[in-house]
Amino acid sequence: MADVVNIHEAKTHLSRLVERVELVPELVAVGMDVLSITAGHATIAARLPLHHRDPFDRWLVTQARRLDAIVVTRDTIFERYEAERLPV
Repeated sequence: MADVVNIHEAKTHLSRLVERVELVPELVAVGMDVLSITAGHATIAARLPLHHRDPFDRWLVTQARRLDAIVVTRDTIFERYEAERLPV
């Protein structure tokens, strides 16, 4: 079964942690994986079709493809990138 990327949950946790200095340990403590950004991933994101210019969303598409993950979101733009989406 594919992993699930829940955008709302990630943003909620990040907004609570934004003022903390040690962000990575806090993310790990709430069960989130910290994904690295490599030059290869940046190249893949840059080569995506320009259906949408939001760099965060383009990064999510890249990571979802790399991890064979499902993106949990209301945003239908992910379907244009052929990313598997679970609507909420």
